[in-house]
Amino acid sequence: MKKIIIFLLILNMGLSAQSLYLEDNFDYPAGDNLTDHGWIAHSGAGTNPIKVNNGGLSFSGYVSSGIGNAALINNTGEDVNKSLGVVINSGIIYYSFLVRVDGVSPGYFIHLNKNNTTFAARVFIQSSGSGFNFGISNTSTGTFGSTVFSIGTTYLCIVKYDVSTTGACSLWVRTEAQGVPASEIDAGVPEVTSSGTGQTGIVAIALRQYSSTQNIIVDGIRVADSWLQAPLPVQLIFFTAQYYNKNIKLRWSTSTEIQNYGWEVERAEMNKETNKPSVWQKIGFVKGAGNSNSPNQYEFIDNSVLFGNYFYRLKQIDIDGSTTYSSEVKIFVGQKPQVYDVKNFPNPFNPSTTIRYELPESGNIKLSIYDITGQLVKTLVDDYRDAGIYEVLFDGSQLASGIYISVLQGNGFKVVRKMQLIK
Repeated sequence: MKKIIIFLLILNMGLSAQSLYLEDNFDYPAGDNLTDHGWIAHSGAGTNPIKVNNGGLSFSGYVSSGIGNAALINNTGEDVNKSLGVVINSGIIYYSFLVRVDGVSPGYFIHLNKNNTTFAARVFIQSSGSGFNFGISNTSTGTFGSTVFSIGTTYLCIVKYDVSTTGACSLWVRTEAQGVPASEIDAGVPEVTSSGTGQTGIVAIALRQYSSTQNIIVDGIRVADSWLQAPLPVQLIFFTAQYYNKNIKLRWSTSTEIQNYGWEVERAEMNKETNKPSVWQKIGFVKGAGNSNSPNQYEFIDNSVLFGNYFYRLKQIDIDGSTTYSSEVKIFVGQKPQVYDVKNFPNPFNPSTTIRYELPESGNIKLSIYDITGQLVKTLVDDYRDAGIYEVLFDGSQLASGIYISVLQGNGFKVVRKMQLIK
């Protein structure tokens, strides 16, 4: 299943334009240089270039988890940066990333760039007992937190930087058990905060090599102007379809929701030639929880399905109108009919009725409507059909009230039913 991202305005609790400046999940071939994929060397170009690691990092609930590979920082030499596509002179920047430290050497390994020599919001590590500490600073001297983190464990780091000459910067570090905080308030007190010697004119995010004994894997980098665009995804925990009492029961659950208007439920029949969805149709809507930091359960009953294979998906809609699709679920509906049959509902009808016909075997069939005198009124179907249950609409708006006959016939069978049109 594809993952769902929902956005929130942190400061005003309303809607405004929010920007995800950069996302890099290092979904590139292992062994490639980062400079082959949009990163630019700004120091030590060509010397021990930073490469794509074979295998990425995962962190439950993080939108950029488990996608592609990662970046391996394990030497001295080339440092690289990737453009944000804008010049940021004021406001707040958030950036988040996954990191696993397999070898500790003191120094900073990721930061924001003003230019090739002027940096801000640098994230550091240093040894501490059998583990290490994280630190942050705008300068080359880090301010460190007191928590001892474990070698070889994946953490989610979230950095907040006030783009100014004073440049306060804060670092939150989360374990997978702690999860992804829904807001800055929920994240609590940062692991470490530093200020002074800030920079404006931020244009890029950068990775730095500084020691042959460092071994740091970085993945899932996101840079944005709001907390929700940087670390927070709203993840669809599960989405299932179940054949239940001749209906389809759809169930899904979310872990967190921010500004979630709701879901449109869509269905498509399986194309028998490609075994893929044919035409998607909206069949219902389920209202979302809006803002919620706890799991929510949802359910939708589709009572209009016939025999066959179907696909379902959810179209998640934010309050600002942006949309995201879930992954698809496929389900087989019902059992093949045991006998040939045709019936209509409602009956009596005015002016139209739905005719349902059931075929236990595949073959060429014809479905026709006659009046009480035996005169053909209309042939609704004259074609090959696979075994299954089908429906077709019959419009009697141009006909007089009375008894009509529906006739389903094919190779060796014929089924006749009366219908009554009352105007």
